Amino acid sequence: MNAYLMPSSSLMRSMAADF
Repeated sequence: MNAYLMPSSSLMRSMAADF
């Protein structure tokens, strides 16, 4: 996924949405 490419905030949000 491109989550790791995004900033910490975006990354956390992406992960949270995934879970």
